[in-house]
Amino acid sequence: MPRRTGIGARAPIAVLLAVLVVVAAAAYFSYTNPGGPASIISSTRSTSQSTCTSPPGKAGNATVAITETAGQWPPCSCALVDSNSNGTLYVSTNAVVGDDVCIAASMTESPIVSFEVIGPAGVYLSTPGCMNSAFTAVSCEADWDTAQPDPRGNPIQPGSYELIASDGEGSRAVLEANFTLTSNTAVATTTTTESNGTLLASRTWESWSFEVSMNSTSVRTGGAISLSDRLTYLGSANETIDMVSPILSASVYNSTGAQVWQFTPSQITTSVTVYSGETFGQPLCIPTAVLTPTEQNQTQCFFNFIEQPAPGVYSVVAQPLFYLSNGQDLGQNLQISLSFTITT
Repeated sequence: MPRRTGIGARAPIAVLLAVLVVVAAAAYFSYTNPGGPASIISSTRSTSQSTCTSPPGKAGNATVAITETAGQWPPCSCALVDSNSNGTLYVSTNAVVGDDVCIAASMTESPIVSFEVIGPAGVYLSTPGCMNSAFTAVSCEADWDTAQPDPRGNPIQPGSYELIASDGEGSRAVLEANFTLTSNTAVATTTTTESNGTLLASRTWESWSFEVSMNSTSVRTGGAISLSDRLTYLGSANETIDMVSPILSASVYNSTGAQVWQFTPSQITTSVTVYSGETFGQPLCIPTAVLTPTEQNQTQCFFNFIEQPAPGVYSVVAQPLFYLSNGQDLGQNLQISLSFTITT
C-alpha cells in the first residue's frame, strides 16, 4: 500500500527539500546525508526573473517535489525574517498546525547551511547540512510537515517556535528568528478523562469523532496495555471514503522520542459509503515484554517491541486510517497521544 501507510511507518517529521533550477548554464551541486531523512540539494542561483507560482500540493501522504525556477527566491510561501552579513533567513509566517512550513536561507559566503526548529519541548526539526560542493555560497529550502508527530511522538502544538540557521564554520546560529504556528480551527481540542486507571481521549474534526481508551496508565514488565478505538461519522449526508482495514494505526515512543513499537499488519483499502452515526473500531494489544510466537497466540499480542522495553514513561500515538477519494488523509487530523508507565 504505497502512500497510505500508518503514522508509525512515516518518519515523525517529514523534510521536503526543493531544487533551485539554474538557468544560464549555471551548475548545481548536491550533498546526501547518509542515513538522513532526505537528500539536500542546493545550487548557485541565476538573477533571471520568473513569475512566482504556487507549488503543487499533496495527495494523501505522498510528497510532491517542488521545483523553484530561477528568480523565484525566496519560495512563494516564505517571508524574510532575518538578514545580516551572513545571509538571509525565510520562514512561513502565517502557518497553521498541519501545514508544511517553508524554511529557507541564502548564505552570503558559507557553502553549508542547516536548520533547527526549537519549541517548548526541545528540538522539533534538525536537518542535515545542505552543502554546495563547489564551496561557494549556498541557498537551500526545507519544508517542515507539522501534520506529523514531533520526535517524542506527540502532535505539534500551536505556539511560538525558534528557527536557527547554522553554517559550516562552527557557528550554531548565524541567522535566527521566532515564528508562530496558529491553531487549525477545524480541529477541536483533545479531551482526556481518567477513571479507575482507565484513560479515555477523544478528538473531533469536522464531521468525524475519534475516541481511544487505554485500560491502564501503569503496567508491570511482562504485562500488556489494551487499546480500543471508535471512529464515528457525525455528518448528516452520506459520504464515500477509502477506509483501511485494520483501521487503527498506532506507534509507541520512549521518553527520548525513539519509536520502540509499531502496529504494522497487512492492510486492505476499501471504498465505503458511511451514514450518520456509523462507527468503526478495533481492539489492540501492546505487550511490555518480547513474546514468543506461542505467547503471542495465547495473548493475542502479535507485535513485539523492537527490544525488551525498560521501565519508564512511554507514549502511544494512534489515528484512524481513512481517506477521501482524492487521496486526502483525514485520519491525521484525528491523531491522539496517550502516556503510560512500565514498572518493574
